Amino acid sequence: VIDYPAVSALKRAGLERLWRDFGATAGTARTREAARGLDAWLVGALPRLRPHLLFEALADVHGVADRRAWPAGFEHPDTAAVRAFEREHRDRVRFHAFVQWLAERQWREAGDAMRAAGATLGPLADLAVGADAAGADTWSRPAVVADGFEIGAPPDAFAAEGQAWGLPPWAPDALADAGHAPFVELMRATMAGAGGLRIDHVMALERLFWVPRGGRPADGAYVAYPLEDLLRIVAAESERARCVVIGEDLGTVRPGLRERLAQAAVLSYKVAWFERAADGTLADPGSLPALAAVAASTHDLPTIDGWVLALDVDERERLGIVDAPTAVRMRAERRDDVARLEAGLARAGCTGEDLVERLHRWLAASACRLAIVQLEDVAGLARQPNLPGTPDVAPNWRQRLPVRVDALDALPRWRALGSIFAARRATIGG
Repeated sequence: VIDYPAVSALKRAGLERLWRDFGATAGTARTREAARGLDAWLVGALPRLRPHLLFEALADVHGVADRRAWPAGFEHPDTAAVRAFEREHRDRVRFHAFVQWLAERQWREAGDAMRAAGATLGPLADLAVGADAAGADTWSRPAVVADGFEIGAPPDAFAAEGQAWGLPPWAPDALADAGHAPFVELMRATMAGAGGLRIDHVMALERLFWVPRGGRPADGAYVAYPLEDLLRIVAAESERARCVVIGEDLGTVRPGLRERLAQAAVLSYKVAWFERAADGTLADPGSLPALAAVAASTHDLPTIDGWVLALDVDERERLGIVDAPTAVRMRAERRDDVARLEAGLARAGCTGEDLVERLHRWLAASACRLAIVQLEDVAGLARQPNLPGTPDVAPNWRQRLPVRVDALDALPRWRALGSIFAARRATIGG
């Protein structure tokens, strides 16, 4: 598994060394040119980045990246103590600006390289449904954050106890009082340099399930948000950035919302496991809407190989999430579901020996504008990236791929899936 603290420490040491070298070579023509580039970038970036840069510098000095652990006087970016800190630690703040400048340059250069290689869209960005209660986003805008609550989901078939994600929601009334400026800034920053943006839990544009912090999801309730106002902002920023928008609309969705999003040309999110015909078999790929992104699975669901083997059921039983009789029943249901999936693939003419290839032929046969392929499926990983409801159980979000990224194209599945989607692209003319 990936040791993120160790990786972070290694990266930080490298960035600190780059920053020292940047200063030590200030007299060279190359560094002078780079410094002018950094200064020019900061003119436009500093107003939106200042709170984040200050948060990072404060975390360095206080030794902890948790706003709640800092001394009194540092509650938000515009206190007298924070302004004094900014004057006293200019170099630390500038170091973090240097890091952000490098990151933004690399993001844009990666997008340029993708497009030069023939990619239609370029990189896809991802917008999480919320931000860490301890982190920079919450610290930067305390007036619009409902700190006594956390975002979640009510009990449903996916999570019988409901879900609480630890992320504080924005208060819709405070957001409106601010003219929705924080949301505009968020959209603009996330879409910058991206060819597409996936909005996690897009239902948040209309309503969010608030759970009292420390309470149970069953104690929560839905809070309404101004859908039309937020959707207008998404559309305007999408036009400005020439950025496709994908709305992750899985879970509890109020009737009519998907239709409204489709009217705004927001792509829906279709997952093979959930697309079924009336008899329970995998649906005809032609039944999927064109205005959608389609995938075999998601990071919160089993990989294709793991789903067939019911490894997610094994793990839930091992962790005590389900008891033994329930696990036996779930495995039997999974075997039946595999048979229904196979029947749907056969009916759609998706043939071959490898199920991963057949399922991606089904994706390619749909009319959906975009298909998403998970590297875990390409690399043959059996465990899903994340098992919801088990936040502290390894290896959630920490699985290594069994092959280096630069060696992926040697994998048989990589080549096979590349051929499948190349043939689809040729058929539809790009």
